Amino acid sequence: MLRFLILLTSALSVVVSSAPSSTLECGACMLIIGQLEAKIALVDPKKTIESGSYRVSPTGEQKGLQQIPLARSESHIIDLIENICDEAKNFKRVVNTLTGKAVYVHKDSTYLRGEEDGKLRAKLLHSCSDFIDDNEEEILKSFVIRLKELALRSTFMTNVDPIDDIDDLWKWKKKVKEKPEIREVLKNYERNNGPEVLICHDMKGGYLPEESADGCEFDSENQPYIFLNWWNIDIFCYFSHHFITIPPISYTELAHKHGCISIGTFITEWNPGLKICEKLLKNRESAVETVDALVNIAEHFGFDGWLINIENVVKEEQIENLCLFLRLLREKSEKRNPNSRIIWYDSVLQDGSLKWQNALNEKNKMFYEACHSIYLNYNWTENMLLDSADHGLLRDIFVGIDVFGRGCIGGFDSWKSFSTAKLLRMSVALFRPGMVVMGIKFWQKLYPYIRTRKLLHTNIDTNFSCGLSFKNGKKWFKLADIQLQPHCLSTDCYPVEEGLQIEQIGSYSLFNFSVTSSKLSQRIYKNRMFK
Repeated sequence: MLRFLILLTSALSVVVSSAPSSTLECGACMLIIGQLEAKIALVDPKKTIESGSYRVSPTGEQKGLQQIPLARSESHIIDLIENICDEAKNFKRVVNTLTGKAVYVHKDSTYLRGEEDGKLRAKLLHSCSDFIDDNEEEILKSFVIRLKELALRSTFMTNVDPIDDIDDLWKWKKKVKEKPEIREVLKNYERNNGPEVLICHDMKGGYLPEESADGCEFDSENQPYIFLNWWNIDIFCYFSHHFITIPPISYTELAHKHGCISIGTFITEWNPGLKICEKLLKNRESAVETVDALVNIAEHFGFDGWLINIENVVKEEQIENLCLFLRLLREKSEKRNPNSRIIWYDSVLQDGSLKWQNALNEKNKMFYEACHSIYLNYNWTENMLLDSADHGLLRDIFVGIDVFGRGCIGGFDSWKSFSTAKLLRMSVALFRPGMVVMGIKFWQKLYPYIRTRKLLHTNIDTNFSCGLSFKNGKKWFKLADIQLQPHCLSTDCYPVEEGLQIEQIGSYSLFNFSVTSSKLSQRIYKNRMFK
């Protein structure tokens, strides 16, 4: 997500080393990311601020001003940065039980015990200040939405808009004669009886210019995130902190092309989320109205379900309506789409309190039972996972793994967390895979712990494009141009602008089939393109 943090993450391998300086620097880095994102999420997305030139024209008019969202405006991010390190007082140093390494976590994290003395927090505060002094420009570049980017996003938003208010959700209606937006239906899909892999895409607030129908220009300082390992995942979740996040059409079509389910995100957070939940869960009618809107939106845009992420307190007297909402959403989604998925995120408990369990247990089981699956928070231990197996089907319990390493082993060592899930035959939910720069190398390390889905038909049409091209002499990326990818993606076999690049002499299985007599193998020599 954030380039300066990605590079730092690569250098420190996300899981901090035993060296105190690395522990502090990693702790400061994670503090800044987590607190900035949390504070940005608290801002009303409809609130705006004037930005641009304050130059006065010869006629006395002030031109060049534009209303932009306050949350990611430069002035707001600068204000947040000025005081962000004060949050160090709310952190403690603990030993991660999975790695044996020292890390800094929020003091309210009850899953790990640690030291909370003032000297340790003072060191973290100073490290945070030093980190900002050295990287403020990169922080601003990563978090601030510039006017040029806003204009591109606005163009894109005419195609797919997120929804930030429940009243707007209830007003959403497709026109009776309007055709569904999706063109690529889900094919090559067959539900397996074993563990699955879900990736939760989270990039710079979502709805980026690179995801637009026309694509965008890019350079070495502003490269697009390109995900290619579609055969290694089962579910693609497009995530942002908008109330209702509808996946860009190009992502859903790309997922469907590779036999992968695409889902959107329903999220409520903190006080604004509490107000939404109060209206949503007021009575049966409001719950039904919300369900109908969500089902209609999914059908219209052609995606296959929702991640339900409620990260705010819910009134205890409304828990019954919450379960009703989830159950109806599952039932009505299944009637429209037999492959639909409704996935509950481990957050709220049966009494309405907000307390992440990092496990499936009696306190959150009722929500899991109303949905298809549960996505566990990231601070689990092996014992927590073993206990979870007593309360649900293994394949329907998604072990949360954060690539940024919050509470679990992440980064290029994420395979260690995957190995634990594989040993227990549980599914995996991978959050923020875009945090790593070298995506193919990252996934190559996961191959021993995940399956590669096979083609269920022999009708193949692809040039292996990864969406990169040149337009008017400039580098261009278009998500919709990504074609069917091979099964043999690796650091020796990967797509480039002109086709498929093979680095080593050998035999490569471009595609693996699950139909009789349809194995495909092609021998390609070093440094030759396959088109």
